[in-house]
Amino acid sequence: GVVAGAATVTGLALGWGIFRVVHPAASSTAAIAWPPRRAAHVIAAGAAVIAIATALTGDQIAPAGQIVRDAIGMSGLIALGAATLGADRAWALPLTWTLLTLLWAPAATATYQRVLTWMAQPADTAPATSTALVLGATGVLAYAILGPRP
Repeated sequence: GVVAGAATVTGLALGWGIFRVVHPAASSTAAIAWPPRRAAHVIAAGAAVIAIATALTGDQIAPAGQIVRDAIGMSGLIALGAATLGADRAWALPLTWTLLTLLWAPAATATYQRVLTWMAQPADTAPATSTALVLGATGVLAYAILGPRP
């Protein structure tokens, strides 16, 4: 739970700034295509979150694998939020998911529960890891292709 909250806060802080950097109108006037740049922005923000979170906490709060998994999933959620809700509201999707997981999630015993509460699961939980990877990839692709919604 604490790891998810830390990853969310760090991701939101980085994500808020990264997704506001490029104005949507710049895509139509750029000499080089923006999708690879946008993908690089998301990946760089995620890598920064992973580096900062693991450097600051080590294994004191959670295993490094869980921090990496949560950062990948949260970065994807922020990118997906920027592509669908806009850069100003990109924080809403990861924050809502985190709050619902931490406040109302039952003990995850079934696979669908482990998928829905992926950020609060132990590092070696396959459904949680798969969910984080899918969210990360979906977020990168959505943001790279669509860009930030105005």
